[in-house]
Parts: sequence; structure tokens; C-alpha cells
Amino acid sequence: MSGIAGFTRPAAAMENPLPQSMAKPASCGWPAIKAMFKALQSDRDSGDFAAECWQAFLQVCRQTESDPPYHLRSIVEGAKAASGGSARSELAGVDHGCGAGLNTLYLHALGFTGIRGVNIVPDCLAWNAWLRRHAGYRDDVFALYDGKRLPFDDASQDLLFSQQVVEHVEPALLDSYYSEAGRVLREGGIAVHQAPHRLTPYDTHTRTWFLHWLPRKLQLAAYRALGRNAEWAERELFLRGPGVHRGLVRRHIGQLRDMVKERLGALSDSDVRSYYDGQTGLRILLGRMARLPLAGPLVAQLVAPWLMAETVARRANVAQAAANGRRVVFLLSDQLIDFDSYLPAAMALKRLRPDFDIRFVTFSGKNHDFILANPTLKKGLDRCGALHVFDRTRKNRIAGPCNQPRGDARKSERHAGRPGSTVIHGRQFSEFPYAILYVVNRLVGGRGIVLVRSRQPDEGVKVNIMPRFESLISSSEGHVSWLERLLGRDHDGFFHYHDRQDTYLKTMQRWGRVDLARAHRIGLPNLLPEWRALIDEEVAQARASLRAQGMDSENVYAVFAPKSFSSNFLRVADSAERSFIQAVETLRALRPQASILVRPHPRAVNEKWFKEAMAALAAPAVQLSFLHPEVLCALASRIVIPNTTTTIFVSPVGRFIDCTDYHQKHYDEAGERSQSDGYNTVFVNPARADFRERFAEALDEGPWRDPSLSRQRDEFLLRNPPAMGRLLDCIEERAG
Repeated sequence: MSGIAGFTRPAAAMENPLPQSMAKPASCGWPAIKAMFKALQSDRDSGDFAAECWQAFLQVCRQTESDPPYHLRSIVEGAKAASGGSARSELAGVDHGCGAGLNTLYLHALGFTGIRGVNIVPDCLAWNAWLRRHAGYRDDVFALYDGKRLPFDDASQDLLFSQQVVEHVEPALLDSYYSEAGRVLREGGIAVHQAPHRLTPYDTHTRTWFLHWLPRKLQLAAYRALGRNAEWAERELFLRGPGVHRGLVRRHIGQLRDMVKERLGALSDSDVRSYYDGQTGLRILLGRMARLPLAGPLVAQLVAPWLMAETVARRANVAQAAANGRRVVFLLSDQLIDFDSYLPAAMALKRLRPDFDIRFVTFSGKNHDFILANPTLKKGLDRCGALHVFDRTRKNRIAGPCNQPRGDARKSERHAGRPGSTVIHGRQFSEFPYAILYVVNRLVGGRGIVLVRSRQPDEGVKVNIMPRFESLISSSEGHVSWLERLLGRDHDGFFHYHDRQDTYLKTMQRWGRVDLARAHRIGLPNLLPEWRALIDEEVAQARASLRAQGMDSENVYAVFAPKSFSSNFLRVADSAERSFIQAVETLRALRPQASILVRPHPRAVNEKWFKEAMAALAAPAVQLSFLHPEVLCALASRIVIPNTTTTIFVSPVGRFIDCTDYHQKHYDEAGERSQSDGYNTVFVNPARADFRERFAEALDEGPWRDPSLSRQRDEFLLRNPPAMGRLLDCIEERAG
């Protein structure tokens, strides 16, 4: 680019003086700049007075160089800082969303002729030919782009700025708007952004007070009632919390300097009158109060959150940018099932996005301790994130239980308060304290995703429990949560695992609306390669441990010990306990040299019946094990189940012997077969007299040669392969 050429006014033009609005360009300030720009636009369309118009525009802009217009000061200072000791014309910069081009041309008038304006609408493109013809330019100054990728090379720009643009960027493009800024800026390059946001009481776009604080549907209805352009607002206005902007700048560009308080402290009466069209009285008052000798800084501190955001940031290096990665918080109930289901998915997310800050938060100290004590879970956790506990049973002895909600709010802000965070929960966010984290997160532009906690297919529900499920579904049909009534939603995305969960998903209506048509399936996460690799490692380590103890590492059998509560749904009050003892005694008798690993349910560990049973079954070959169930499925020749469990249905490996003492209703409806029939399971009825003989058959190879034995499982796994793409997309979207 040649820069800006000087022109002398041709003699012929002297006979046709400039329009009256341009006759005295000596006046300066933003009103004069705007008037001259409008005259330029008029001349661009008519072709009259081209050189004179341009020279007059240059003159009125340059008169403000020592004291730039109020709203452009940070941008001009950023341009000067970015150019350093080099000539201004050598600075490469981007006006990111340049509109009609006024700010771009203003900086050109000050000598920063390497700045380009880009926009998604072509209004500014007409300047390119005009500037070549009348101002001596050789290259285009303005460019059209698709809103996704800027037309510049990586690390090619010294400066990037936008003025009141981000509130018009639709949610799907918001993240790329900032990531593109980070991509094109050189390390150390400067980014200046001005961003109107949702907390400002007055919205200058619609000229209304507070209406933009309402939920989106109510906003638009109010605009229509007041005669505002609701269709335009719905299509092009997306006001967000100020934390959204700051978080995206930190993540994609680097640490920022918040200019709001400084800008308010420098706001003079003339600044207000020259720049703002309306509401000048309140702005003048705020500016005067912010300039008070002692009280001014306090006023600025109190008022700043409610004013338009303005930030200046320097592009960080790649390592620093990675430290600002998106936070993903998995919220766990006091059930271990949550962590067991979420961990494989979290490991895959960490592989796909190494910069993700992944956290698991539980409200149960027991759950926290159990997870960290389990070697497989702990190893998986170390590879993807960290575990935090809010144990609500440990109350503050001084403040008492009344302090708990306030403490929850503080903790919520600490974990979910990073702008753009995603919180993931097993059900809708309509219960306390999960609702707090969801609301806090949305206030700073985050999202809340439902990823159902259970992987159990519908056939895993016992027949005598199904009527309860059906009653629950019927009674909660059409239920709308209090949070949805208040905010218009109680989650921002709904995900489940496979195609055999409709009944379970419908039971979730008691916490809020469930739209199965909009629910997304991610497949079985325990099939993900990161998880399978961890299981293989744990199996090899378990075999080595058995060998070190002098136990048989190849001839291994596993028996799952159920919690006593399971018997409530079986034939008699102690069915689960009796079936477990019967199975272990029979296995010991039939395979006396084998290694028998007993894996108790977490709730069974401290139950009296289990302790007594293990004492009675004491033998060198019978060992208590806390290996992960899927490790045992891959390690053991057979897995004995005294009560059906989700592991049978979702594990891709394992030969299961089902010894469940089913309720009579099961036999009436399904016959004498396992509830997991077709999932590589042989059923041995513990109530039959020939139990020992049939158990022995199940230990042999004969029954397992029948391909129909695993047909259901094979088809189920084939239909539901893991697919993390949609979940990842939802995490990387931002709340609109």
C-alpha cells in the first residue's frame, strides 16, 4: 500500500465550492468527523468533490490526534503501542467488524494505513474502488468474510480491535470470533474490544431500560409491545454477561486490562455531549462523580460492572493460552454410578481437547474417598482432571447450617464461575445445590448439559419394579421445573448413552421436561479407546499382583457381592445374600485351585452380613478385591452375579453366570431365564435342587459355544458405538 497521497484542489473545482456541511472543516471533534464521513459517503455515491472531501476528512480527523474521540482513545493508544518505534504505516491491523468503515478510515487519517476492515456485510466494500481512484490507494482496505475465518495469515497482525460488534455475533460463531483474533495476532500483539453486555441497565440498540434482563422470549414480546424492531433484535442482538467477553479474551488472546474504570474516570462533560445521542444527563453525573478527589475511585468501582465492557489484551504465547482452556465440571451425586459413567467420556474429551480444565465435583465425602481409593478410577482421574468435594454434612461449627447456602454459592463460583464453563449433571438442574451452579455458570456465559448418569438398558429393570416406573412416568408427564418457569430452561443440552433407555429417560420428567426428539446419543463411553487401554493396563497389573502373591493368575473367577437392599426386589428378604454365599461355596468346591476374587458393592462393604460371610468363606484362594468391575470382566474366566447389574449389559467382554434369586413375577413373565439373556449370560437358578450340576456346566466351555448366547449384546454394542462429536460441540458452544 502506498499510503495516503496529497492532493491539490483542481482549478475547475474552485467554481463549484464544497457543500455547506464541508465548507468549514476547521471545527473538530466526533460530531465533525461523523458529518465529514457522511459527506464522504454521499460523494462516494455521486462522485463529486472527491479529492476535496478526502482532504477535509483527513484534516478534521488529524485535529483530534492529541485528544482522540472518547470512544476511540483505547484503540488509538493500542495502535500507538502496537506500532512501537516503527512507522505508523507499517503497523498491520484489523478492524474486526468494521461496519461502514468510519473507524478504519479514521485510523488511516492518523497514519495507520496498514489497518484493514472486515465485515460480514458488503456495505464497506464500495470504499475500495473510491480510495484507489481518489485517494491514491493501491490495495483494498476493506474485505468481506464469512464470520468464521478471518482472511489473514496466522500471527500476521499487530493490532485487532472491535467496537460494539460482539453483541451482534450469533452464539454459534462467538467462540470462533475470538479464536480467530488470537490466531491472526502476533505474540505480543494488542487486542482492544468494546462490548455492550446484558448488565447495562439501558440498551442503546432498542432504547429501553432493563427489558434485556428478561428471558429471551419475554424480551422480544416486550419489544413488540413497545413498537421496537423485535425481529431485528431476535436476529441480530445477543447481549451476554460481561464475563463471557472477558473469559473469551483470556482464553484465546491472553490476560487483559479492564479499561472501564479508567474510561469512566476520564469521562468529561464534553465527551458525553459529543459522543452520546441520548441519556446524557446520567452519564455526565456519573463522570463528574467518578472524578471526585476521594470518592471518585469508589464510585467507579461500584458503577463499572453496569457499564459497557472495554478491554485491552496482549496476545499470549501458546503455552499461556493453553492455561486459559475451557473448564468442564462434572457434577456428581452421592452415587458412584455418576463417576463410573462420566470418567471414560472425560478421558476422551481430554484427548480431543488437551487444554480443557476438567473437574469432578461431588457433594459426598464418602464418594470422594471411595473414588480416590479405587486404583482404576484414580488412574483414569489423573489422566484427565481433578476431583473436588463439597461435603454438606461437614457444617461450619461457628456459622452453623445457615451459612451453608452462602458457602455453596462461593464454591459454585470457584468451580463453575469461569466464563464459558460447562457444567454436566445427571439430570435437569432443578434441584439444590445443582441449580446454584447452573445459574452462576449461565450468568457468565456458560452452559449446563444433562448427561444421564445411568447406562442401564430398559431390559435391566426388574419386572416387579417396572410398574413403579410406569406410575412415575404417568404422574410426572408434562412436568415443567421451577427453574424452566423462571429462566425458560433448566439445561442447555440433553445427552444419553444408547437406544435402549426410553423408559429411564421418561422417568426423568419428575425433574423437568424431557424432549426425547431433541435428546442426543453419545454411545457407550466404556468402548472408547482411552478407557479400553486403561482396562488392559489394569488387567496386566492385576495378573502380575496375583502371581506375586502365589495365586493362579490365569484361572481366575470373580463374584460380585450385592448390597442387602437388592433383596427387596427378589424372591425373599435375604435372596441376594444367600445367592452370593451359595455361589462362592459352590465355586470353591468345583474349582479348588482357582483364584476367586470377591468384588463387593460399595454399600455392601460395611454391611454385617457381608463381613460375616467373608469370615466364614476365609481361604487363601478367596480374596477381597476392589478392582473395577470392567477389569474383572476382562480378567476372570467367569463372572458370577447374585443380582443383575448394569455391568452385564454394557461390558464388551466377560462371561456371566447369573445366580439371581428372581421374584416369582419374573418367572411368570419371562420364564426361567436370565434378565440379561442374550448378553453372554448363562442362568443358574439358585432355588433349584440341581444348582450345583448346572453351575458346573456353566464353568465348562460347552454352553459358551452357542452364538445366540451373546447375540443381544453384540447387536447392542454394534448399534451404540461411542461418538463424542456432538457432546464436544455442545460444550464448545456458549450460552446465548
